Amino acid sequence: VMIADNARQNIYVNKKVVEVLGDAQEQIRTRFADFDAERLIGQSIDQFHVNPDHQAGIIERLTGAHRAQIELGNRTFALTVAPIFDERGERLGTMVDWRDRTEEIGVEQEVQRIVHATSRGDFSETIVEEGKTGFFQVLAKSLNAGFAGTRTTLGEIGRVMGLVAQGDLTAKMDGHYEGQFAEIRDSIE
Repeated sequence: VMIADNARQNIYVNKKVVEVLGDAQEQIRTRFADFDAERLIGQSIDQFHVNPDHQAGIIERLTGAHRAQIELGNRTFALTVAPIFDERGERLGTMVDWRDRTEEIGVEQEVQRIVHATSRGDFSETIVEEGKTGFFQVLAKSLNAGFAGTRTTLGEIGRVMGLVAQGDLTAKMDGHYEGQFAEIRDSIE
């Protein structure tokens, strides 16, 4: 979180925003060469925009939260910008909440790729599990296990149907199946 006064100068930044922007500092510098995550206090929040006058106008007119997504180098940040008012309704400044969505967007793209492949009947695609943590790691492992199970079951169905096509009417599916796969197994037997 950053808090800026009415002149849009940072008067507060928490440790997490310094850490997040510090981790992305080299990527941010590809767009804003003088950026320094350790020197945010006293800097204008306009420094993150290629058109500061446009952004200043948006901030000055804010009466509630404004959400935006910006790309800085190879990082994508979701921003929530909200005015801060005192008890009399006078504007004191602006709060900016930063969230690095880079990993999340990468996982979204991986899931889209796999869903597209499975819609074409291709269950060979997987999500990279290495380097993911928390929810993204659980999601990757779960989807990969589901696709591997489906791939194995479809291979077994193909094996049995191939034997049936060759005239072996005693062919059966090996393994334990549930749901529609059990129905297919029972239909073949």
